[in-house]
Amino acid sequence: METAGTAALGKVAEYSIVFAVLVAIIAGLLWFIKYLLNELKDSRQENTALTKDYNAAMLLVNGTLTRIESTMNFAVHK
Repeated sequence: METAGTAALGKVAEYSIVFAVLVAIIAGLLWFIKYLLNELKDSRQENTALTKDYNAAMLLVNGTLTRIESTMNFAVHK
């Protein structure tokens, strides 16, 4: 017989799986953006405006990936 507590835990587990999948998709998209930015870096010429945009985009992507990784590590090891 299912109690209210086990039903609530089931919902939490369900939402946790959905959240983990969404985080994995976002991390994958960010990794792909990082890959594309690295390809851009390899093919760009000495254009300072493009260099500044590239550096800003890489900082944003790397920072976001680091936060996702640290959040997932915290959730796993808690």
